[in-house]
Amino acid sequence: MNDIIIFIFIITAFFFVMLLSKALQFADYAVEFKNPVQDSMISMLAILIIIISVVFNGLFTSKVIFGIKYTFIANFANLLPVILICYFKHDSFKSVGITKVNLLKSILLGCSLVLFFYLTVHFFISPNGMHYSSYYITSLLINYIIVGFFEEIIFRGYLQTRLTASLGKVKGMVLTAILFSLTHLSNGLILQHLNLNDALINSLALLPVSLLLGYIMLKAKNITAPAIFHAGLDWFGQIIIYTM
Repeated sequence: MNDIIIFIFIITAFFFVMLLSKALQFADYAVEFKNPVQDSMISMLAILIIIISVVFNGLFTSKVIFGIKYTFIANFANLLPVILICYFKHDSFKSVGITKVNLLKSILLGCSLVLFFYLTVHFFISPNGMHYSSYYITSLLINYIIVGFFEEIIFRGYLQTRLTASLGKVKGMVLTAILFSLTHLSNGLILQHLNLNDALINSLALLPVSLLLGYIMLKAKNITAPAIFHAGLDWFGQIIIYTM
């Protein structure tokens, strides 16, 4: 039942983003790449390196760790290939969605989506409330803010920007969503000890929300919007898991 509610939420959220984007009137800008095809290939190579890093990290980690220090180090290690590539190619911050353009509007869009998801959880998934200590809630939130921003810089800011420049908006967004989903395959295999079929199902289940995050990035042109929503989604999602 909860899966159906989440799916309906995601579909509704697409329309919510479309309508709110029209109301907010995000400024449009284009990031120019000298060789879009080459940049897209390099970006996919970077994702492959990140996947290998995630696998090795999982092999030396027997369980999921939510410590803030560990979360920052692990996610920074994943981001490092992107930082190095952008540095040596002299790519701007704007090329990964880090910009002042649309910043306040992106914060508003991201926070509105988090509020929308919270209301969905409150009224349809966990009507009895979610009872945890303020320390646990705060530390969990900080963890997922780190995860949300780092992963969105990698996938929607870096990868999707280059794939859409090379393949077009729809193909680039879809391919990014697929790669994002498959990157999480190792979590199920190594950390959750699932068999391949179950891990693959869990991974592909991320595809709808990954497409939504990509759509948010296309509309906002700023990494802040999908990052805030990603963090809020993970935060409430984790609380739901421990509440049920």
